[in-house]
Amino acid sequence: MVHYSQRLPLLKRLFEIGIKIITINTFNNFRSIFLTLQKTSLQQPFNRFIKRSFDIFFSLLVLLFLFSWIVLIIASIIKITSPGPVFFSQKRTGKDGKEFWCIKFRSMRPNEEADTKQAVKDDPRVTLIGNFLRRTNLDELPQFINVLKGDMSVVGPRPHMLKHTEYYSE
Repeated sequence: MVHYSQRLPLLKRLFEIGIKIITINTFNNFRSIFLTLQKTSLQQPFNRFIKRSFDIFFSLLVLLFLFSWIVLIIASIIKITSPGPVFFSQKRTGKDGKEFWCIKFRSMRPNEEADTKQAVKDDPRVTLIGNFLRRTNLDELPQFINVLKGDMSVVGPRPHMLKHTEYYSE
């Protein structure tokens, strides 16, 4: 049987790494501890530095060791199977309402509705390779370029289409 004195170092350590104990309940002789993650403010310069450093490091790893060779394969297949550009870029709304061009592999036939009409399930505009890219999320691999540029972050909310800006700002 573990005594409370043996548990205290663990509870102290959990608090130190940002996990806060909400309640300790007893129900039918079972004790349960409810934990929550304590929010770390990105208002603090050090926390922003850590997050940005992680974004740069991780996106460089992905771009150098994954994207650098897989782009050749995916780009070739896109070019062979459908006319149009390899990449698709769309204006998105990012942090503080700042607009930027979000880069993705093109998964649909080129069309004029790309910036205004959202894709739906079984959308006829999606190409055969595009269907595979979307299912595997490989179409989003070029977004690590956006992460490296500072337009996006590895951890955080996804940027949305410009037409959704008003909806999400409420």
